[in-house]
Amino acid sequence: MNITKDEARILAAALDEAMYDFTERISDNKEEANKNITALISLKERLEVFSYDERRRGRRSMNSFTDTLNRFCNGKRHN
Repeated sequence: MNITKDEARILAAALDEAMYDFTERISDNKEEANKNITALISLKERLEVFSYDERRRGRRSMNSFTDTLNRFCNGKRHN
């Protein structure tokens, strides 16, 4: 499955918000929780690296997270 740069950026933000809740649900002890947090942080960082779009560097418009969400939602509505 392939994801777009906008999708990766949205997933990284969602993971950043929810990773501690996820870890609470799936971890039995503190050591396991630390390993899970480390893995989720690594995933988030990989998503952030992939989501970087060189074409948007230096632009003042269409580069905010809100613009990313709008682009994603508008694209899915037209498909």
